[in-house]
Amino acid sequence: MGYSNRYLALFALVLACGAPQHSAPSAALDASQWLDRTQKEAHDRHAAVVVVAGADWCEPCNELHQRYFDATAGQKLRENQVVRELDVETPLGQAVAARLGVLGYPTTLVLRPQPQLVEVGRIEGWDTLPYFTSSLNELLQRPAPLPAVCAPGDATPITGDVATALPAVRCAVEALHGPAGASAARRLSEMLRNDGVLHATATWPAPQREELLGAFRQLGRWQTRVANQHDACAQTFTRAQQWPGTPAEQVPTLLYWQAKCTLRDARGDEAKQLVEQWLAASGDTYEARALAADFVVHEALAQPWGPQWGRALLQRLLAERPGEPWNHYLLGLLLAEHGPRAEARAELERAVALKPESALFVRQLARVRATGVP
Repeated sequence: MGYSNRYLALFALVLACGAPQHSAPSAALDASQWLDRTQKEAHDRHAAVVVVAGADWCEPCNELHQRYFDATAGQKLRENQVVRELDVETPLGQAVAARLGVLGYPTTLVLRPQPQLVEVGRIEGWDTLPYFTSSLNELLQRPAPLPAVCAPGDATPITGDVATALPAVRCAVEALHGPAGASAARRLSEMLRNDGVLHATATWPAPQREELLGAFRQLGRWQTRVANQHDACAQTFTRAQQWPGTPAEQVPTLLYWQAKCTLRDARGDEAKQLVEQWLAASGDTYEARALAADFVVHEALAQPWGPQWGRALLQRLLAERPGEPWNHYLLGLLLAEHGPRAEARAELERAVALKPESALFVRQLARVRATGVP
């Protein structure tokens, strides 16, 4: 993973950690107050602001905290800078992340009061500790954003010519993080709806096709995470599946996101049908069932069909591969909300025994143990 600036024409694929539900309306005011308080503290301390947005269930987020923010490096950072951690599972965290144009988790942003908070750069995803440390140190040395190298508000239609289209796509993706996000989203959406352009881009070299597919993913995430346009998000991931340049092995994750956005658009039964149709088309493979189980546990447990279907999927998966720690973890999460607490604890204990280095598994087990066993 790399780091990018709002004004740079750099593009990075972001980890596809699951997404939160949309924010409560009152969270917008709370987000403004949160940003004002953070700006004042940074101004008073003559410091930069480091914001890290993530979620408890996001494995790369947990590794980032364990390796950096919860370690000595993170303690030293807090002594010199204003550090804010955003839990995107909360209404406030979702609202602030939307204001900051966060599209994937984890995202680490560096802001400076000038006098209002201005982003000087961000790191999207998690790679290695040395790379993250050097990237963050470089951003902290910037007194201001780098000069813009593209016009983020450009509304010129994007064509299928790789030489002119790819720089425009990169610029539009970068603009999704900032105030020109709506204009950039319209530009990418128009490209995605243009059959002629899509067929032309399907002939691009493989690396450029992969980058374009990543741009479509970013568009969909912006639509659901920033703009709360869940139906538009579902349409984006539908079109991305239909694009001739999409490799067959990428279709499952695109359908996963289509189902997520459909579910957030209050069409739960339709989302379930999408997953069921894909399971049937895939031949009901282990990999397909694993993706479906992940979808149900992280997105659909509030649906009437969620707990029972999720439990059935996970029991089949564990009967086939009992040594897979992630499936024990997912079943533990499900049972903690919709099953006997003792069984939830047992599943999480199995996950920890199979992967003791996972801070995520250990923390969730501790939470279940703390609540007691009814």
